[in-house]
Amino acid sequence: MCKFKKVLQGKELYLDIPHQLISEDIRTLLELEVEEFSTVFGCEVYFQKPPAYAPRWIFRPRHQGMDAAELEWSPGTKALISYADNEDDALQTFSLLHTLARTDKNSVEYSPPCTTQEAAYLIRDEVLNTFPSFELRKINPVQWAKQFDEPAPKDWNEFKYWAQKLIAQLQDAHTSIIENRFSGFVPPYRGRLYETGIILDRVPFNSDADQAGVAPGWTVRVEDSLRWLTTTGATPQQYRQIAARKALTVNHDYQRFTAFSPNGSQQISWDENPQQLILRDIVDVIQMDDCITYIGLRSFSPVPGLLSLFKDVCASSSEYSHMLLDLRGNVGGSIVLARELQSLFLREKTQIGSASFTDGCGHLGPVFARYTCPSSNARWLGTLEILIDSMTYSATEDFILGLKGLSHVSVRGERTGGGSGRPRSVPIGPDLSLRISTAITFEKGGSPVEHFGIEPDVAEPLS
Repeated sequence: MCKFKKVLQGKELYLDIPHQLISEDIRTLLELEVEEFSTVFGCEVYFQKPPAYAPRWIFRPRHQGMDAAELEWSPGTKALISYADNEDDALQTFSLLHTLARTDKNSVEYSPPCTTQEAAYLIRDEVLNTFPSFELRKINPVQWAKQFDEPAPKDWNEFKYWAQKLIAQLQDAHTSIIENRFSGFVPPYRGRLYETGIILDRVPFNSDADQAGVAPGWTVRVEDSLRWLTTTGATPQQYRQIAARKALTVNHDYQRFTAFSPNGSQQISWDENPQQLILRDIVDVIQMDDCITYIGLRSFSPVPGLLSLFKDVCASSSEYSHMLLDLRGNVGGSIVLARELQSLFLREKTQIGSASFTDGCGHLGPVFARYTCPSSNARWLGTLEILIDSMTYSATEDFILGLKGLSHVSVRGERTGGGSGRPRSVPIGPDLSLRISTAITFEKGGSPVEHFGIEPDVAEPLS
């Protein structure tokens, strides 16, 4: 039994986060995912000031000489202390919770190991104790972990490639080795990566590639395609598309791409420059006639104006209105925003599926049914038709959960990507972090979303 459960089972723990330490969006996200904390602690968790002598999670500034955020457990006083100076520090201590649960130590800090061999053992132990879906994916955890018995490469660059290949075997786009120094800008193209390059499926009108003369069916040259293919973890239905997305990511001030026409007679190069997303980059609204509204939503990124746009559209609806909501290629974003938009299409308190979280000690916790209520402001009064495909993923699947199956909602297209996510992050080396999924979400009928995705009501390929 994990150290917290030995002391806290059957009790209540109070999470007292100073309001100035984290944003309201982060606080809302933590409250939405309170079952994750309950699973690790083995008790009910409340976001409020604790009564006298009650178990608590409190926050204090870092001590002088502390080089990193730290999480400390005092079993005698039943107090968990986050030493954090800012929001980033606080979030790092949340990620440390699973690490502290599985170790025999009473404090852990958010700092990387010194050697690649230590990093290898850390990756193995964190994944074995946190990753929720070995069984779903029919992966033997013991066999997977045996690969870490071999000496790890001593050079950090070689180690990164070695570790990425091992993590990719888990087939989860949320679980990966990431380079912290790259934030990454993803151009708006879709394609599938093969050893010969990326065959483009989508080139938006007026994008840089479109202006240069590149079209769907063209092949983008990729340096070392095999490396991307062997280090990409994803479900089978989206694997080549996720690999293409990673290979297209721009991690510098600009990146030059070269593409070839299907018959090889033309070659075109163009530059992509990272840019801040604005509203028109992620959403299109087309009034098709008096009753039908088409909305293409490419991301749940919380850009200014997105929620207001949806509320305005809903405010003008009637019982005769029909919305065609195109979520193909939408790989997610903010769970908080997904829930806010979801509430616009609900008509009563609704079960939106369920979730189970890992406890940090290698076990899945209980399955929690999840409910939400309709928006108290504008609501969509008509019918809703949602278009999905294998790149409909992560927070976008959370949006669909609870809507699918309602009498005024239909879902059409292809099976979604299958990613429950709720990843935590652990530093493993210089500018390297391990990101690990912690949850499995389920549809209302009990079918897991993780790995298998959400099946449409009407299955058909959508061009």
